[in-house]
Amino acid sequence: MAVKKERDRMSRDEILRLVEMFEGEVNNGGFHQFFYNSAGNETAEIIRALEIIGAVKVAEIVKKAASKFPGGMPPRDRTDRQDLLLDRVDPAIKVFDELDRAFYSYPDGLLQGLLEKYMDW
Repeated sequence: MAVKKERDRMSRDEILRLVEMFEGEVNNGGFHQFFYNSAGNETAEIIRALEIIGAVKVAEIVKKAASKFPGGMPPRDRTDRQDLLLDRVDPAIKVFDELDRAFYSYPDGLLQGLLEKYMDW
């Protein structure tokens, strides 16, 4: 059995925070808003949290959205990410429309339900 590195571990509270933050941003303004705001700083961690709770289809949607950035992942630095987003990735605020619709279909079911199951509430 492989030993997990300390940085690879995520607490249940962290998973809850990441998934709720992500869902709130995308529901409020789509992936463009998610990447524009500070939530986008933690894109890689959000993908991992989604996979942990069983939202693998949603995690794939986030990966596709992230792949629109050079290098396949948005910068962690908010200013750098905003500059790329507005200048190169999504200046017309339309590049994520299809992925927004895919997310809104909740292909894994409601994230809250997956969180509740994961958290054993």
